[in-house]
Amino acid sequence: MTLANGQRLVVQAAIIDIGETPKHLSKNDTRYGNCFELGASVFWHQRMDVEILRRACLQFRKIMLDLAGVDPFVQATTIASACSYMFRKKYLKENTIALIPPEGYRRCDTHSQIAIEWLLLCEHELRREIIHTGRSREHCLIEGYRVDGYLGPTDGSPRGTVFEFQGCFFHGCLKCYPSGRDRAMFNNRALNESYERTKVKIDRLKALGYTYKVAENISLDPDKVEKNPARRAFSKLALNSFWGKFSQRGCLSQTSVIKSRKDLLELLKSPDKETHDIVLVSDETIYAQWKYKQEAENATCYTNVVIAAYTTAQARLVLYEYLEQLDRRVLYCDTNSVIYTSAAGEYEPPLGTALGAMTDELESYGKDTYIRSFVSGGPKFYAYEAYTPGTGELHRCCKIKGISLNHENSKKINYESVKRMILRLYDDDDECEDNSITVDFRAIRRTKTHDIVSRDESKRCCPVLKKRRFIDSEFSLPFGYKDSL
Repeated sequence: MTLANGQRLVVQAAIIDIGETPKHLSKNDTRYGNCFELGASVFWHQRMDVEILRRACLQFRKIMLDLAGVDPFVQATTIASACSYMFRKKYLKENTIALIPPEGYRRCDTHSQIAIEWLLLCEHELRREIIHTGRSREHCLIEGYRVDGYLGPTDGSPRGTVFEFQGCFFHGCLKCYPSGRDRAMFNNRALNESYERTKVKIDRLKALGYTYKVAENISLDPDKVEKNPARRAFSKLALNSFWGKFSQRGCLSQTSVIKSRKDLLELLKSPDKETHDIVLVSDETIYAQWKYKQEAENATCYTNVVIAAYTTAQARLVLYEYLEQLDRRVLYCDTNSVIYTSAAGEYEPPLGTALGAMTDELESYGKDTYIRSFVSGGPKFYAYEAYTPGTGELHRCCKIKGISLNHENSKKINYESVKRMILRLYDDDDECEDNSITVDFRAIRRTKTHDIVSRDESKRCCPVLKKRRFIDSEFSLPFGYKDSL
């Protein structure tokens, strides 16, 4: 360490970074007593971190350009959006995936949930069934007008009763939208035009005698088929990230960079947008966070909830095929994995390298490796002890979602500590505060002004066994399960 007056401080103890693995400790031991310049060392480590990340990003970009012709840093901001763009650019055929309306096909005519609930309330009060989009579609009168709800002729209304909810946005309410009324909005129609059309429609229907009730194929080249861990990891990442993009919510918050008073007033007065937050960045720039109102939400060009639901449903059906065969031998299962007990003569799931096939995750430890002991504290929370007969090696693995198990954290959270927590939880039959482990770490976060900062944070690790009914320490059943008579 270099002091302010130019003197040098001789380090009398090995300096070890938090999270450093044991294989690096021996290198520090050889430098015991040497002169240590803190500034130069920090600068070197920071430079190497940036260099490693730069090379990794460039390699990822090269792989994606070679395989798909897509630049992930130019044409997308997330892996999911890059995969969606790649699919739409190279593989999507015209008129093959539908853009589902926000309310689905059952309510194919634009309608708010509150309007449907109001019509259902009217049904309850009248003890009659009203024709509305919640049942099929909006009713079209013989005069050509579409109405929210319609009740057939009665003694008091020979032409029938028309029900209109009159949503403020679609009908151009003067009170709720006093400004910007001449600008084209929904269906390229200005608010003033929508309001005038509504007035004409009401007068026309009343004149006609209606009772009007209102409330506001894949080709493979065998010569190019080879084992490539980098491409396999990329393909797995693309598969897992891609289908989830289809189910993304349409009405997400957006951030606009505003540099003029005109743009700010236009955003604040916009009748189809809601502004949630404004952050002053400088004297000339602000960040405005906003999103479209529910009534103005449109189907996006890259989502289809049916495909997303179908994909995850099929994945669970495939997993269930394995669970049905393994039955009570299953110790743990996730969306695409299963851990089970094995004995000679029992069913073994077939393994393979093709899409959808199961792979042996213990193969990396060595041939014929098996798990000797396994404990689980809930979904994505487990630890096991594996043994390799050929070498006699013992391997311990601990996986907990949301916690990075570096060298320092592994001293607190490991196979033994997880096992103690779970056994203590079962013995006490109560989730007490002392049955948890707290780990501290440095996290990189983004502030409201988009500054990147690092800060100290902590997480508490505690097993939660609430998703199943436990018979004993080794056997559990799903809630609602009933033994066959």
